[in-house]
Amino acid sequence: MSIHLENKNAGPDTTKWRNDYNPNKCNITPEMIQQFLQSYSNGSLWKTSVVNGQVVVNPNYDLHFDWFYNYSNTITETHLHNKASGQLLTPAEIIYYACIENDMNVVLLLAKLQNEQSLIESTSSSYQTRLNRAMGVMKFENGTRSHFEEGEKKCSFIGQVTAGIWEFGKYASQGMTLEQAFEKYTPSSENAGAWSTFQTIYNKYAAWFDAALNTSGTAPVISSVTANNSSVTLGTSITWTAAATGGSGTLQYCYYVFKDGSVIERGSYGTAKTYSYKPTAAGTYTVRVYVKDSGSTVSLDNTGRVTVSAAPPVISGVSVNKTSATVGDTLTWTASASGGSGTLQYCFYVFKNGSVIVRGSYGTAKTYSYKPTTAGTYTVRAYVKDSSGNSVNLDNAGRVTVSAAPPIISGVTVNKSSANLGNTLTWTASASGGSGTLQYCFYVFKDGSVIERGSYGTAKTYSYKPAAAGIYTVRVYVKDGSGTTVTKDKAAPATVSASTASPVISGVTVNKTSANLGDTLTWTAAASGCSGSLRYCFYVFKNGSVIERGSYGTAKTYSYKPAAVGTYTVRVYVKDSSGTAVSLDNAGRVTVSAAPPVISGVTVNKTSASVGSTLTWTAAASGGSGTLQYCFYVFKDGKIAERGSYGTAKTYSYKATAAGTYTVRVYVKDTSGTTVTLDKAGSVTVTG
Repeated sequence: MSIHLENKNAGPDTTKWRNDYNPNKCNITPEMIQQFLQSYSNGSLWKTSVVNGQVVVNPNYDLHFDWFYNYSNTITETHLHNKASGQLLTPAEIIYYACIENDMNVVLLLAKLQNEQSLIESTSSSYQTRLNRAMGVMKFENGTRSHFEEGEKKCSFIGQVTAGIWEFGKYASQGMTLEQAFEKYTPSSENAGAWSTFQTIYNKYAAWFDAALNTSGTAPVISSVTANNSSVTLGTSITWTAAATGGSGTLQYCYYVFKDGSVIERGSYGTAKTYSYKPTAAGTYTVRVYVKDSGSTVSLDNTGRVTVSAAPPVISGVSVNKTSATVGDTLTWTASASGGSGTLQYCFYVFKNGSVIVRGSYGTAKTYSYKPTTAGTYTVRAYVKDSSGNSVNLDNAGRVTVSAAPPIISGVTVNKSSANLGNTLTWTASASGGSGTLQYCFYVFKDGSVIERGSYGTAKTYSYKPAAAGIYTVRVYVKDGSGTTVTKDKAAPATVSASTASPVISGVTVNKTSANLGDTLTWTAAASGCSGSLRYCFYVFKNGSVIERGSYGTAKTYSYKPAAVGTYTVRVYVKDSSGTAVSLDNAGRVTVSAAPPVISGVTVNKTSASVGSTLTWTAAASGGSGTLQYCFYVFKDGKIAERGSYGTAKTYSYKATAAGTYTVRVYVKDTSGTTVTLDKAGSVTVTG
């Protein structure tokens, strides 16, 4: 072909600069453009690919399709319109379809990309900026040319390419020569020597396409690509074979392997017609095959589809931490499994004497723990499933014989180690283990001789009121459901003296030492000694003055809800059955304060609005002392736009004069000066 800019045979001046590198007039393809980009290994445009429906550029560059489509309403080429085609494009495809759309020369566009921003042959730290200014498309403001700023519609690779080649097409339709169009597009007054540099780049790139278009012979043709299997399981190799004819010289083949539409392996050119790959994960695998002869490249995409399924999982065994145990021990089973697809999940059913007693749920844990409450033979059934839903199970695994452990008496306590006649002694036994429900029996001894024999029952306590002075102990019997019995003798001695004593108040406690209005205060008196039942009476004091007088009763506690702030105490009276009374004054001190106000929320009359709308926020608050006052600060995009003043109004209105995100900070204070705030509340998005 060899039709360069200087070739007068390409046509009159108004058309020659389109020449035969127009993809509407020759066999230039997106794949050929991609091969051209890859011939410059230091560039980055060729590294772009589509992964999971998204264009990914390595290293981390963005083609900004969203900016392009907001402005390119006149583009008719369906591949260029995301909304029409439903897919994203690589740079090679963008270049190809932009030239199709504008009936323009691919080599011209590639040479201009290199001439303008060196995008073809190199990569630098400013590569994203150069992508965004790929064709040097400028804007005019007040008669001055300037670059589009980041985020503006034409400040993107796709916007620059489509707009730039459109401008060249416009100049061509106006009858300009290419040199005249180039001067219009890139004035020499701003970039001296640009036209000469452009011609050098153009001729170099044109020579590559001359060779690729292979005008001396017939281009190779790929007639088919076959796979040795249409479906396999993991671990099985797939072999694809390409059939190609034509071309000049020896054909060479290159395979790209795709999994679920994303490239996972890129092969290299060689004379082998076959390519093998062993999948490591389930999915649908295809290949893209490139075939080239001594001067061209063709490709066949999305061929040789193979569905790879994971082999079902296999349970190799289930182990248990102990093969014999006693009731109360924890049994832990562990399943060993392999194979399947994705992450394996496990489920355990626990059996006792052959009957299921626990059904677990699926999870990634390979272990399951269970604490038997009764004797018996325990096993599990283990289920394992993979991410594709394949399930296997292993039954009657991890056998454990569980026996009942004998009960153990860990201790016996008594409520009084010394007492007076008339006091009641209460012993409490602590026991564990055994099978079934434990039962208790108490024998009471005085000075070493049994004086009372109790009966078995489930109560752990036993009470006795001595009638004479002496040393009292108990013998405790504990038996389980199997009849196994243990004892503890001479336990918890209590010395009982013959005298009776006045009651003693050992202390008064209160549920809160500081509280807010509305809280309930509860005082509890602790008293002992004397004869008969004790009775209690409470007087409540505020700031040293009595405000409530209770009556005698058996309750040791007294509750009161303060209606005003202050310091509250109680005086406690305790008397026994003989009428002997004692008191404890100024006890259980509590400081009561007013609760601070609480902002429960802020609402706004609208969450989205337009410029000029009036926004009204309403605060909800409660608590505090006296009348609450409110103050609102209005924020726009995180910065204060207006500061209000305190007042009793719970609402605040503001007219938005500019687009942005509006919120408020609300201050609420009570008459004591206590203030609370709620920030970044009532967000409203205002648009122009």
